[in-house]
Amino acid sequence: MHSLRKKLKSCFILLILSILCTNSISKGQQLSFLTSKYFNEKSKNLLQEKISATKNELIYVYLDRFWRYEKHTKREIPFVNYVRDVRQAQVYILYTSQRTGGGGSKITLTFIGQKNFQGVNDTLSYNTKQFETEEIKRAKLIKILKLGLMRYVARTPQYNNFSINYKLISGVQRKTLQEIKDKWNFWVFNISPDMNIESEESYKDISIRWRLSANRITENWKIQFYYTNRYNESRNVTPDKTYVTIKRRQFLSGLLVKSITNHWSIGAYTVAESSTWVNTHLSLSFAPAIEYNIFPYSQSTRRFLSFLYSIWAKNVKYNEVTLFNKISENLYGTSLRISQNIYEKWGNIWSSLEGSIYFHDANINRLNWEGGISYRLYEGLSFNIRGEISLIHDQLFLPKENKTTEEILLKVQQLKTNWKYELSFGFNYRFGSKFNNIVNPRFETRRR
Repeated sequence: MHSLRKKLKSCFILLILSILCTNSISKGQQLSFLTSKYFNEKSKNLLQEKISATKNELIYVYLDRFWRYEKHTKREIPFVNYVRDVRQAQVYILYTSQRTGGGGSKITLTFIGQKNFQGVNDTLSYNTKQFETEEIKRAKLIKILKLGLMRYVARTPQYNNFSINYKLISGVQRKTLQEIKDKWNFWVFNISPDMNIESEESYKDISIRWRLSANRITENWKIQFYYTNRYNESRNVTPDKTYVTIKRRQFLSGLLVKSITNHWSIGAYTVAESSTWVNTHLSLSFAPAIEYNIFPYSQSTRRFLSFLYSIWAKNVKYNEVTLFNKISENLYGTSLRISQNIYEKWGNIWSSLEGSIYFHDANINRLNWEGGISYRLYEGLSFNIRGEISLIHDQLFLPKENKTTEEILLKVQQLKTNWKYELSFGFNYRFGSKFNNIVNPRFETRRR
């Protein structure tokens, strides 16, 4: 009996120890799990805070007039935050383009610092060639953008993430670049034939056009020649009759301009034209001119306000006798054109006002204005308007013979009118997240 009691006591002690050990292990596992979960959550929060802090360190950039390059820029330059409103930006970047004598473009990127970068401004330019592919043009743009952004990035903690590489040009290569000569002497030629055919069961239109140009543009001289020859034939089939309309036009122009100062230029135009649309068998004209630009020509990518005055002489031979019983005549007159273009952070304004008058009769004249405004009213809200107005009192070419109803409807020739206008306007409002970094091209409609 004593032996049995002793065995039962030993089993009871073992059972108690087993339960205590099991509970200790379970509590240890729970403690380990809770500790691991705590530190994982803390690490996750620290990582999120670090990502958020890094994002806040990125400078805020607004891209203006980048249009078809905007998505590519956001994809290739991810080290900035792109915002949708200019007032939110620390750096405002304006993209402008001007045609060069070689048929390419001079691209100017204007960097304007805002907020903590106030007064940190820069202007960088580069040239593209006429026959460069879109990929080459985009690569040049991205390279210059990165260089321009570095002066702003260098003022943030993000500078630690960048390194600078330089490709050394050998002495032989440097000498070659300095002594290179242009065998074409800055002359650029272009030939562009094209044909367009559009056809339906009751309609057919064929258009054939040739364009030729020769340009030589330097800082001191600008020489341009342009020729175009266009043939257009359309057929309209009705149950009673088939109407055939044929239009022809040939146009040759020449321009010579000499730079005098950074504000003054002198030059001359010459034009030869033949057109069934304006009842002209052959028109020859010559016009010496002088131009003054309020702003230096070197600032033309940002602001331009010029006054161009010319005196011209013209000899015209008509296809048909005109309303004034003329089959040919010599004409003399003068014209003044005022052109203006301004690009700013709030938008841009452009306009042109041109008036011309004939010396033999002041009542024969024309006044034409065209222009447009793109203005950012408020965060994400912009207003656009474009218009053109013409007061026309110089249609000396109008045929004496009245046109038939069919000829009027088919627009065989220019019709009599004392005025003409066009107007378009609209609003655009964009709202939501101020960040605009992500590019996702999935399911986009491709141009074909």
